[in-house]
Amino acid sequence: MTVTSQVTVTLLQIRGVMSKKILPFIFVVSLFVGLFSLPTTAAAQGAATFFVTNVDASRFPEVQFQLRAVSLGNQVVPSLNSANLSVYENGQIVPNVQIAARNEGPINVIFVIDQGVYTYYQFFGLNNIRQAITTLVSGGHFVDTRDTVSVLGRQNINSDQTVTLLPATRKGADLTTWAANFNFQQSTNVTKGLVGVDDAITAMSQLVAAPGSQTAAIVFITRFVEDPNTQVATTAAQNTAAIAKQKFISIYAFQTDFAQTFKQPLEALATGATGMYVPLNANTIATNVTPVYQSLASQRVVYTVSYRSKASASGKRQITINSAQLPTSGLAGSYEVNLQPPKVSIAKPLADSTIRREAKPNADGTKFSYDVNKVKVTADITWSANPRTIKSAQLFAKGELQSTVQPPAGATSVEFDWDVADVVQEGINSIKLEVRVTDELGVETSGSSTVKVEVVLPPKPVENPLTSFLSKYWVVLTIGGIGLLIVAIISIAVLVLVMAKPKPSREQASLVQHYADNPQPQNTLIGSSSVSKIASIGAIQIIEGPKGLIGENINIYKPTTTLGRGAQSADIVFYPNEPSSVSRLHCTIQFDGRLYKLIDENSTSGTWLNGKRLQPNTVVELRDEDEVILGDVTKLGVRFRFYVSPDKAESKSQKDSGRTMIIDDDWGKEGTEKFKDD
Repeated sequence: MTVTSQVTVTLLQIRGVMSKKILPFIFVVSLFVGLFSLPTTAAAQGAATFFVTNVDASRFPEVQFQLRAVSLGNQVVPSLNSANLSVYENGQIVPNVQIAARNEGPINVIFVIDQGVYTYYQFFGLNNIRQAITTLVSGGHFVDTRDTVSVLGRQNINSDQTVTLLPATRKGADLTTWAANFNFQQSTNVTKGLVGVDDAITAMSQLVAAPGSQTAAIVFITRFVEDPNTQVATTAAQNTAAIAKQKFISIYAFQTDFAQTFKQPLEALATGATGMYVPLNANTIATNVTPVYQSLASQRVVYTVSYRSKASASGKRQITINSAQLPTSGLAGSYEVNLQPPKVSIAKPLADSTIRREAKPNADGTKFSYDVNKVKVTADITWSANPRTIKSAQLFAKGELQSTVQPPAGATSVEFDWDVADVVQEGINSIKLEVRVTDELGVETSGSSTVKVEVVLPPKPVENPLTSFLSKYWVVLTIGGIGLLIVAIISIAVLVLVMAKPKPSREQASLVQHYADNPQPQNTLIGSSSVSKIASIGAIQIIEGPKGLIGENINIYKPTTTLGRGAQSADIVFYPNEPSSVSRLHCTIQFDGRLYKLIDENSTSGTWLNGKRLQPNTVVELRDEDEVILGDVTKLGVRFRFYVSPDKAESKSQKDSGRTMIIDDDWGKEGTEKFKDD
């Protein structure tokens, strides 16, 4: 046996004795100190570090994110609420924040197995080592699909290196299966176990991309640090612990040496990295390691924070906790949004529609009131993304504010009562309507359309000229009235005597004169032994026209009969030698033995058949009882009704004049006075 072997055996014997007498006491004291060294809740809340992750703005302006808060001791901060936590967005505090705690945060554990030359795990008991590892799963502290575990080994067989024994997995069964089959073989040379811990810190960055946003822990299992020596190893352990603490990684050191030989580096490593130093006892493995895994499981607390953003600018937004400034440690959240205003369209009244506003006299006849004073205006609001609450809506008419409303939350339309009392200009008034809306973020937009308001006023009273004249000259008229009264009476008497004698009207005389100039083959001769009636092929009944002809029926004898104002141009003449809207040759009535036809002879004021104006020189059919207008009846025009039968015209006559036109045998140009009453 070599000297080294003898020393080793002696040390083991000493440790065996110490383990039976002193180790239980040391373990209890260490556990007690470790438990009471955990930061309290009050201390944790005093200086917390916050990690904002999983920001979801897909339902903007609703924003939601996950928050994890840890104390200086890298312990989660419980009981956060809106009273002790504030949320800032782009430096502005956010009101009405909702905070809900969830015990659903993942934990990430990396085991580092030191397989140095002096580990002697077989002596400690492989099942004890396995139990120290698998209690994470068997104790119910690991959640499949949520938590992650992996195993690294520090070996020095051909070279001192860190190897992956179990790749990262989210299945607890993978860890227990690996532990059951791994023999924990020691190396042929001493190992730098602390370097294995450094490698685990690096590997943790692959599991937790944002350090501190999830629970992260390294469990270092070793007998003692073989290289370097205890003094140097303690300093190195402190440096490693500082790096781990900075990355919010807790380190737990499990020592398998019964006598806790060279424990100083392990204690420095654990306490410096907010973890625990745990001396393992082969008889109480579960008791030794359960507090560690319970502590890890208690770090699952995360918070779901939600709020409704009030910022109105597009672009990137920063989320910070309890400060308007970006933190020097921890993790701020961010998201980006492109604000789009809603679309506003006026649905009622329809664009380009006309609103009739008619003034009606009041009962007293002195004033009038309008039948329409208010008009409903409705605007629809549509969004290209998630809807936002409309804070206010305003109606403008001709650029002037008419009404303001505050629609309820979730409203997709707004309605106004438009007061049109100030629209009093007679006729068509074109008015531009505009609806402007402002949403909860202060984003403004508008929609517009144009409508017409027709104002109809009562007809103005017509002033009687005689009344106006009398009001001005009543004095003169009163003075001269007596003198003129006698003259007026004499004049009226003479006029009555003159008018008592029957006399053909000018129009009748003109009509007779024309027929005298154009004798017809079937004229009736006065004074001959045989008198025969002239055969007629139709008749016209005068409805409006020359006073002497209103109500008269004029027969038509010729297949082609012309009508007009000129005695030399027309067969039937109206208003001869007078300014009239009837043209000299105005129109023609034709009869082809079967159909009657009417032709406008390019008259100045036009010809109307049953209310429709005829195209000049265009032949249209003329039917029984059709109504024809020549020119403008208000400007000495003529309106008559056509009949295919003179007898029918007589029966339809508005008045029975009792006159019959006959022509004697002296018919000629001078025979204009040949009319007699029947």
